[in-house]
Amino acid sequence: MRQWLLVLVALVVVSVFTAPSMAKTYISDLCVNPEVDFKSFRRFVLYEGEKEGAEAIFLKEILQGIKETLIRKGYEYGGNTANRENNTADFVVSVAFSIHEEEIYIPPKTVLIPQFNPGRIYSTSGSIHSYLSGDWYHFDMTTTESGQWTTVPVTRPGRYETFQVPEVFIQVYSHRSEKPVLLFEGKAYKLIKRMKKPQESLKSAAKDLMEEFPTKKVKTEPSRKKKK
Repeated sequence: MRQWLLVLVALVVVSVFTAPSMAKTYISDLCVNPEVDFKSFRRFVLYEGEKEGAEAIFLKEILQGIKETLIRKGYEYGGNTANRENNTADFVVSVAFSIHEEEIYIPPKTVLIPQFNPGRIYSTSGSIHSYLSGDWYHFDMTTTESGQWTTVPVTRPGRYETFQVPEVFIQVYSHRSEKPVLLFEGKAYKLIKRMKKPQESLKSAAKDLMEEFPTKKVKTEPSRKKKK
């Protein structure tokens, strides 16, 4: 039982001192055009640049993530910019991405760590005189104090750590008028210590960023009550 408790304490210490979560997406430079009525938009297309090798795989995953998010938000997919259907699209989504390393300062942090204080055993002995019989009686008494869980403050000093940074930059334009109108743009990135599948990290960052894109309000017809 005690071994399991020690393992639990170790897990708590590791989780407390973990660097920025690899699951978290950081969003910056977000801009949504306040003068645009997004309810009037219906169909979108994706701009596919010329990529080769691993970059082509990364771009494919990013665009798939954007496509999934926009469809769920009520928009209709019209293909890519090479598709003939793009002439009827309301807006175009373009993507730029990169993967680089960055050294980030992790500030000091003080946390409370659970600690088990074991109990103690007290032994007491003595003699008692009986006034009735006139005899002395010797006694030995043992008292056991049970252990207790407490918390102790532990501070880890600040340090620099190197992270892999998958970063996505997305721009959305409308080509309804002669000049393109910027509808939406933003940057999303993650901080990861050991990145096994870059395409999944890039796709996740893109999807999280497109969650900030306005949702299309779909008109729903009121339900009709049947006459009895």
